[in-house]
Amino acid sequence: MQWFTHDQLSELKEKEGLLLTNVHGGKVAICQGKGFRYQNVYDFIADYVKCYGLDNLAETMEYENAQDLIECWVTLPLNELDLLDYCVNSFDGYEAYALEG
Repeated sequence: MQWFTHDQLSELKEKEGLLLTNVHGGKVAICQGKGFRYQNVYDFIADYVKCYGLDNLAETMEYENAQDLIECWVTLPLNELDLLDYCVNSFDGYEAYALEG
């Protein structure tokens, strides 16, 4: 995972990014800006699954297990905004404009 650092705050706000504050004890930014690894929610989810596994993502997002998560996501057809909402709710996220600094 690429962790958010406070020196990225100005650009995060300028680009209207999101900050997930509870990703295994660290902060992660989702932002379409130079220097941000996670340009969109798909980049974040892919790296999260690579680092922590699909079972962990399912548990964090309060699904019974990975199969339940996959079945739900495939059945519902979720769009990018839906996935962002899941991440914001599951990882204590905030929109950058709401952050101090």
